[in-house]
Amino acid sequence: MKDYMKSRFAIILYAVIVLLIVTVVSLIISMSSKTTAYNKNLSDKEKELSSANATISEYSSTIKENASQIDKYKSDAGKMQSEIESISSENASLKSQLTELADKKAARTKAQQQKAKAEAQKKADKASAETTKKIKAVLTLPKEKQAKQLKNVCYLTFDDGPSKHTPKVLDILKKYNVKATFFVIGTGDMTLLKRMEKEGHAIGLHSNSHEYSYIYSSTKNYLLDLQSISKKVEKQIGKKVQIIRFPGGSNNLVSKKYNVGIMTKLSKMMPEMGYNYIDWNVCAGDADRSGYIPASEITSNTLSRAKGKSSICVLLHDASAKKTTVEALPKIIEGLTKMGYRFEVITPSTNGYHFKVAN
Repeated sequence: MKDYMKSRFAIILYAVIVLLIVTVVSLIISMSSKTTAYNKNLSDKEKELSSANATISEYSSTIKENASQIDKYKSDAGKMQSEIESISSENASLKSQLTELADKKAARTKAQQQKAKAEAQKKADKASAETTKKIKAVLTLPKEKQAKQLKNVCYLTFDDGPSKHTPKVLDILKKYNVKATFFVIGTGDMTLLKRMEKEGHAIGLHSNSHEYSYIYSSTKNYLLDLQSISKKVEKQIGKKVQIIRFPGGSNNLVSKKYNVGIMTKLSKMMPEMGYNYIDWNVCAGDADRSGYIPASEITSNTLSRAKGKSSICVLLHDASAKKTTVEALPKIIEGLTKMGYRFEVITPSTNGYHFKVAN
């Protein structure tokens, strides 16, 4: 029994020793494996560290180069700033000189313009004085000499334009090679005056507003109105106009409602101011009444009233409401031509066909 126990103990001890040996070997193998893995990981880390150090070294080199480049750029920027300041200073000096030259040029141009304007005004004043002299000379001619000068002359005149009918009127005049005189107002399409002028027609002043209550309330208001239409016409054709027609004619009585005696005053003032005012001796009757007036009636009025006269100044109207006047115009021209009249335009020295002033 005692031997059995010893034998059993020996077996157990042997088993324990084997187990310990196996465990130790297993631990040694495990530790060896971990050591190998650790060494490999350490090697990898050393490689990464070496790569990182290389990168750091490379970046450090690049940083140094960039810093050097920055220093160079700063130096160049300083030089450029100095050059910019120098150029800016030079530009300021040149700008100042340019401004000075521009001021001198402007002053010279202004002086030249003033001189030219003064010379033009002097020339215009001289021409106006000469025209006024001619007007007075014509108006003081003996009746027989006036009649001799005007024999068989027809002055076709149109009041109250330009209007929407003006282009058609001009077309008809062009077709018949007839020249006319347009006494214009300031409320129409003034650009049509350029065509009138270009095609050889005469332009006269009628009124700017055509408001009797205003223009005939005082000589001051009449002259202000006349000045307004005069400027508008001059702007279009580039010259002053010296022929006029009083709204309603010099013998109108409507003016008496607003200022007694004003037509007497104005008819004396106009020649003294260098204007020739023109009335008429043949009325076409296209404004004798409101409403529709047939073209045949306008034609008949004109031709019948022109008979027996050595010269005629025909009153027609170029207003927007006068469509039948345009329709009558061809037969009026043809009829007057058959009667032996030749067509001319009114000038500042044309006989005035003056009415006897009634106010």
